Amino acid sequence: MLQEFLFLVFILISLGAGIGAVLLVNRLYKTYQLNYLQSYLYNQLLLFIFGLYGLIGLAVVKWILRELETPTATVETIANFIPYLGVPFVIAAWYMFIKLSVEMVGKTISARLTFSYFAFMLLIILGYGYLIVYLFRSQSENAQVFSDYAKYVFVGIEIITLLISFYFLYIKGTRIKHRSFRMSVRNFAHINLFFSVLGISLFFYTDTAAVFAGAYILVFFAGDIPAIIYLGNYLDKYYLTTSGKTEAISPYADFISNYQISKREWEIIEKISEGLTNREISEVLFISLQTVKDHTHRIYKKTGVKNRVQLVNMIMVIKSNTASKLN
Repeated sequence: MLQEFLFLVFILISLGAGIGAVLLVNRLYKTYQLNYLQSYLYNQLLLFIFGLYGLIGLAVVKWILRELETPTATVETIANFIPYLGVPFVIAAWYMFIKLSVEMVGKTISARLTFSYFAFMLLIILGYGYLIVYLFRSQSENAQVFSDYAKYVFVGIEIITLLISFYFLYIKGTRIKHRSFRMSVRNFAHINLFFSVLGISLFFYTDTAAVFAGAYILVFFAGDIPAIIYLGNYLDKYYLTTSGKTEAISPYADFISNYQISKREWEIIEKISEGLTNREISEVLFISLQTVKDHTHRIYKKTGVKNRVQLVNMIMVIKSNTASKLN
């Protein structure tokens, strides 16, 4: 009885965490309008749909059938069929995570990779569906065996998906020019790797006890929250928003994103563009003169300019180009 109660608690907390993860990513995307955040949002939405139907729905149905003393073979056959209907959602979610990883390191996902991924997944779906129909018609006693094999197959596919994603985050991520963003991508990958391993480990114990099943569902829904919070903190610290009270700087959104300009650096760029000296900037922004000099040096290094005149000219060109497009 205690295990069933804890399982119910896990489910309720998991649903709240899943909704929270979607809302957090949605806030980030609306605030920063970055391509990889859009992919991340789709990833979280698709995972939530699959989790709601394929995991929680499955767990509830299995519990009801066992309470009704339904034969084990029938329970396992139904248990294999329910998540099957949700498989397209999790497959699409895995793809969006790959796309997110590719976009985070400044690349574009290729049509070849996309086609190969979905062609392979289509074969898996068709094969899985055929076996489920066979089990249902024959009422085979091997339903449990098939269920065990299905677990290994889908865990294997998830691992392949993660390997592709982490290849971009870890290997391609080393080529990111700006150190702070390069480190943030690596840390983002570390967090995702930890919770992926934890989730896969718990998955193999879901049939042994309700507590393990509940813990797995909790990790499935809430495991992405630490990575989302970490990414949000990084963006809040280093990116200037392009909405709300900072809407006026939206023409420079690409400049800020491409050169990884932090909030403080953008404030200094604005003051340099206004013609203020380093000392005047330090007085206006209430920071030390040395801090202004350090930020200015980093700005020069990031943008590739050698002095204030080149920096101001760069900003003027961006402003001019934006005005021309609007006209």
